[in-house]
Amino acid sequence: MKARFMYDTYNARLRRIIKRYIPTQILKQLDQKKRKNNDHFVAQLYNPATPPWSSPNIWEEIVQYYQKIKQPVIFEYGTGLSSLRHFENLIKKGGGIFIGVETNPDWFWALIGAMAMKASQLGSSLTITKSLLSGEPAAARAIDVSIRTESVQANIKLRTEATEYVAALDQTCDVIIIDGAYRRLCVNTFLETGHLKPGGLLMLMEAGRGSPDWWEGKLYGEADYSAEVEKLLALGGVLMDGNGLDSWPNCQKRSPSPLSYFYPMEACKLIYPLEKID
Repeated sequence: MKARFMYDTYNARLRRIIKRYIPTQILKQLDQKKRKNNDHFVAQLYNPATPPWSSPNIWEEIVQYYQKIKQPVIFEYGTGLSSLRHFENLIKKGGGIFIGVETNPDWFWALIGAMAMKASQLGSSLTITKSLLSGEPAAARAIDVSIRTESVQANIKLRTEATEYVAALDQTCDVIIIDGAYRRLCVNTFLETGHLKPGGLLMLMEAGRGSPDWWEGKLYGEADYSAEVEKLLALGGVLMDGNGLDSWPNCQKRSPSPLSYFYPMEACKLIYPLEKID
């Protein structure tokens, strides 16, 4: 597998280099085409057979942690299929709170629809309420939607501005997952506020982005949060390799090589200690 991984990594890095020389206008057209294909991802969201967009071993690390807690509080920066699966797990478990924050309005509403459908499929009665935030101009684009069943509450927040997005984490949680926009800010805000119970679980996804060993090659700017990873490691965090995004049973290939079968530094896991970083 090592030879295969090196070959696929080389091709991925070569594509990234070539992309630097593609005219900006063409890149914009390609990006627009990609956005038009969002229906493909929404279809996966509504397909109960689609596994989460993470490696099985990384996913199980998170789920096994909160399954032992009677009423877990889970917070996720960046919503996705994982958000729906966490919500489903809490309903089946019989209790808990899920909080997710999203920057994309279209995906925000798609997820809410999928959650409502999932609750109905599981036989839960539900109540959905929407509230708009007031105050600063940016708050005009801030929406909170609460989905309540008999035993579970999901609070999904739309925040299109960085400050409001990061500040959406405003309560103490059992699990915090950072898997969306503004990851550097999210990590540093977590370290400053400590909104995680002692012994709580933090998972920073795609933790290897700033490493020279990252499968695409070292990334820079906002995509490089290696300094934040080092802070988490100093607190006792550990880097975890994923066993492949497509390693789920009966999962057809849906991810670029080599991530489909091996995902180096997919996550940084931290069981939060009592002390904080100075």
